[in-house]
Amino acid sequence: TYTLHEEYAPEGYVIATDVEFTVSKDKETQKIEMIDKIVEMSKKDIAGDELEGATIIVTNTKTKNIVDKWVSGKEPHRIQGLIEGETYVMHEEIAIDGYVKATEIKFKVENTNETQKVVMIDKIVEMTKNDIGGEEIEGAELKVFDKEGNIVDEWTSTNEAHKIKNLVEGKT
Repeated sequence: TYTLHEEYAPEGYVIATDVEFTVSKDKETQKIEMIDKIVEMSKKDIAGDELEGATIIVTNTKTKNIVDKWVSGKEPHRIQGLIEGETYVMHEEIAIDGYVKATEIKFKVENTNETQKVVMIDKIVEMTKNDIGGEEIEGAELKVFDKEGNIVDEWTSTNEAHKIKNLVEGKT
């Protein structure tokens, strides 16, 4: 009995699970197959469009090592350095200006022959300053603070809604 082990996968593919096999005694050629899968990550807005410019980090939950880091683009990203059966955490290190930093996503690389897709969605929180009649008020100086009293964003109101910066999902 032998074990076929993939030490490194080609770029864009997951390291496959070991394949055990026994050499038969018949005179026929034996075929052993190891299939590498793909795990793709998409960074999207709530409308489903790909977002460019967010810095994403994937960390192995067992080793705590970073396995891949990239800046999101117009196309989904094939996550590098993954191993079938292992669990990872995807973290948005730097959010795109005007978008809320997304909640971390924990995922396990499944042992299937299908491309696995992970989607992280960013949303926007807009604020308007209106009078009692619903008209935009220009010139108001506004600040958003976190629970610790730190300034998260500050601006002067205009006749358009403001996209609040530096927000993180789940925080107050």
